[in-house]
Amino acid sequence: QFPTSAPTATPSVPPSSATPPPSVPPRRYELVFSDEFNTPYRTFSDGHDPRWTALDKNDYTNDAQHYYSSANAFTDAHGNLIIRSEAHDTEIVGFDDVAFRKTKVTKHFRS
Repeated sequence: QFPTSAPTATPSVPPSSATPPPSVPPRRYELVFSDEFNTPYRTFSDGHDPRWTALDKNDYTNDAQHYYSSANAFTDAHGNLIIRSEAHDTEIVGFDDVAFRKTKVTKHFRS
């Protein structure tokens, strides 16, 4: 025989006697770095930008089919940050950690 209704929980402590949350004194923070990417035509390849460097990097997790290209991160004419993703074959030499050797692979997506 299965129960016809779910059991209900009965609080062991009445709400009026519950412990109040700890009070935290207010803290003052100072902004030390900000980048709104609002400068037109920024590029992020190594050495092109004083704050950021986009990597040219293989995504090797979970047999991923993705490659990260620094050419696909930039700001447009209005200073909006653009990270473009596209179906694009990219051949790279990567390390096969099962066979313990370098191997050529083709990644089918690029961002």
